Amino acid sequence: MGNVENLWTDETGCAFSRDLFAGRKIVPMSPDVSELLKKALALPPEARAALAGSLLESLDDTVDPSVEEAWKHEIAKRIKELDSGKVKPIPWAEARRQITDLLNGR
Repeated sequence: MGNVENLWTDETGCAFSRDLFAGRKIVPMSPDVSELLKKALALPPEARAALAGSLLESLDDTVDPSVEEAWKHEIAKRIKELDSGKVKPIPWAEARRQITDLLNGR
């Protein structure tokens, strides 16, 4: 389940999220968008990831073929490293903890 607790309401009743690393108020949302976000956060992790990917793709209206090709090679390399056992995946919760620790200077 997503983190609905990261939504707040301001004095006008509009919802917003917070930049969790800096603690700043960001992204004012209309009530419709706020309700949509709450529903999206209630989706299972795989569905949220697919939705997030689709939303991010919708923001990029230009495609650089050389960048796309570079990403294809990078993805293939990483899959090969995973399949060979050269690298070991870690759970998202652990990766997130490590990222937070790095950002907090620990």
